[in-house]
Amino acid sequence: MKKLLIITSSLLIAGAAADAGILHRVTATRQFESNEREVAETFAARHRLYIAANFVESFTIGEIAAPYKFDGRATSSFDAAFGVRITDIFRTEFNYHRAAIKYNAFDLNGDMFFVNGIFDARIKSKYLLGMRQFFVPYVGLGLGAANMKSDTANVTTKKGTDFTAAALAGVALEFNPRFALDAGYRYLYLASPGITVTATATNISPSAHQWRIGARVNF
Repeated sequence: MKKLLIITSSLLIAGAAADAGILHRVTATRQFESNEREVAETFAARHRLYIAANFVESFTIGEIAAPYKFDGRATSSFDAAFGVRITDIFRTEFNYHRAAIKYNAFDLNGDMFFVNGIFDARIKSKYLLGMRQFFVPYVGLGLGAANMKSDTANVTTKKGTDFTAAALAGVALEFNPRFALDAGYRYLYLASPGITVTATATNISPSAHQWRIGARVNF
């Protein structure tokens, strides 16, 4: 009888130990899976949308429309954007730019609307080992339309609308997941808006080098 009690007690203790081991393994597995899901959750999934605003300094590139030569001038303006992150490394944004293009003989002002596709050099979360990426370089292209006008006296056709394009590159300084500063370059091209400056200079296609600095807020 004593032997039976000992054997029964041993089996009960062994069973309890086995159950405890299984429970520990299940808990550890669930914790591991939870950590994996947290690591796998991308920056884009956590912050899908953003808004941005930039100060823009433009340097208009000179134009030659024989026999006339128009020298470019520097101007200041702004732009704003609403963006959607598709993945960690690709986002698209809807960009409004208040354009100011200036030459020695005349100037153009107007509204430009772009759809930009932008690639971010963002490192996957699982490779950061718990750290946060601060510098995020990017490159992109934009296509859109521009509605331009001029109030200069020697301009005979005052308004015009045409296709516009842009190439951009820069770096975002992400101070935290919600806020970043943005500094970058944009090459701006505007197809001939049909604005007539003189009888022989009707095919001007303005372009500019632009430096932008601004801020971005993520949601």
